[in-house]
Order: sequence, then C-alpha cells, then structure tokens
Amino acid sequence: MVVGLTACAHRQAASPPAVPATGGSIYHADILKAARSNTAYRRVVLTGATMQIVLMSIPPGGDIGEEEHRRVEQILFCAEGSGRAVIRGVGTPFRQGDVVFLAPGVRHNFVNDGSTPLKIYTIYSPPNHLHGRVQQTKADAEADIENQEFNRRVDEPGRRQAR
Repeated sequence: MVVGLTACAHRQAASPPAVPATGGSIYHADILKAARSNTAYRRVVLTGATMQIVLMSIPPGGDIGEEEHRRVEQILFCAEGSGRAVIRGVGTPFRQGDVVFLAPGVRHNFVNDGSTPLKIYTIYSPPNHLHGRVQQTKADAEADIENQEFNRRVDEPGRRQAR
C-alpha cells in the first residue's frame, strides 16, 4: 500500500537545539532545519529499538536508487527541493511539504529532477541503517559493505527486529 499526503508544519518562535540520541534516548530537534542544512547523502540521526530517522540530500540529477524493503516500512518527507517519487515504476511529483508512506515490498526510487539538492527526512521501521552512519555521497553509501550487510539482515525472512 502506498499513501501520498501533503504535510505542513506550524512553526513556533524558537527552534529546539538538536539533542543527539542513541537507542532508547530522546531526540528533539527542528527536523526541517536539520534536513535542510544536511549536506550528506545519508545521515542517520536517531536509532531507536523499532524505528530510525535519517536525513538525505540528493544532488540535482541524482536519485536514491531503485530499491524495495521486504520487511521495512518507510515514510519520506520532502523538506526542500523538488523531484519525483517513482513508485512501482510510476513517477509522481515529490515537492516540499509532501510525504510518502511505503509499505514493505513496494519498489521505489526518489529522483531529484530540480536544480537544487532534494532534502529528505525519512523514518524507517525497523531501523534500516547502522546508527550514526554518515555517507557523504551515494557512491560512499554503495561502497559501505558493513551497512549493506546490516540492510540484508534486517530484510531476512523471519527476523523480528534489527539489532
């Protein structure tokens, strides 16, 4: 099941400072500001027992790469920029304020067809990347064998929770 929604955020006067988190801790931050200021392709900012928050910056002409998570639910929010959400081969606009939910087993890709970086924050459940991982480029992410092995273990049939 794929659901696309448009989200808006009510801003208060002061932004909370980012409070780093590890499993079981608290993370309190202005997530839009964090996503917009992130320059890394992928930055894992929170890993809890059953979910994870990741920031992404996709350069113009770039994409996350077509993928499918067999056991992972994912919610992607567009914080800045514009692109396309390609879900099961069908492209639809993905713009600032949009959110897309992906159930396990849904093939997808997010493509930056704009002229500025596409800034995304995404929530995975269960966690899909190693805690604290920062990959500056897509090439860095593709070369990160340890993180890829973690992804593979998360998606194994019968696995209950990523460790």
